[in-house]
Amino acid sequence: MHSMLATLYATQDKEKAISQLHTALALSPKDSDVLSDAAITFAALGDRKEALRYAHGSLEHGGTLVDLQSQAGLQQILEDPSFRPRGK
Repeated sequence: MHSMLATLYATQDKEKAISQLHTALALSPKDSDVLSDAAITFAALGDRKEALRYAHGSLEHGGTLVDLQSQAGLQQILEDPSFRPRGK
């Protein structure tokens, strides 16, 4: 829930987005959906490095490349040459 709020706040209120994201990550640091939402949030905030980090984290904790590709907010991140999915 908090991670979804973060993605919504990202376009309107950076502080609220980050606050919700920190809460979500504290509650579920290895949840692939939370990590995916973190990637989306950071991409919307223009923080490519963090978006890439959380996209990789999502894959490492059970998310799939197909899941990430279905997120419109991650298209540019997934096309980044430094994004190299491993196996999924």
